[in-house]
Amino acid sequence: MSDRILDFSEEAAHLSVRHSNLLIRRNEKPDVNLPLDEIGVIITSHPAITCTAAVLAGISAAGGAFVVCDERRLPVGMMLPLAGNCLHTERLGMQTSAKLPVRKRLWQQIVKAKL
Repeated sequence: MSDRILDFSEEAAHLSVRHSNLLIRRNEKPDVNLPLDEIGVIITSHPAITCTAAVLAGISAAGGAFVVCDERRLPVGMMLPLAGNCLHTERLGMQTSAKLPVRKRLWQQIVKAKL
């Protein structure tokens, strides 16, 4: 697993697996293949994203996470691998233990980046 984050928020796409690669199909664009073990997180916030169960199993087996967002692009669900992944655990631990001023500053940076 790597730190590569795939964000599917701009257009519809179909995600599937072919030969241990994530296959991304979008309307009128060439297909994209990425090795599953190079993906750290897949974020889906566009309402027309579809994926196969093989994508969910493959990203989990590779140590990655799958995040689902609502129509306001806020996370509403997350799938993490059952096998221990110290990188995710470490990041989640740091995020939950951050002091309020740090959390506010980080949220401000996220909002600015989205605007």
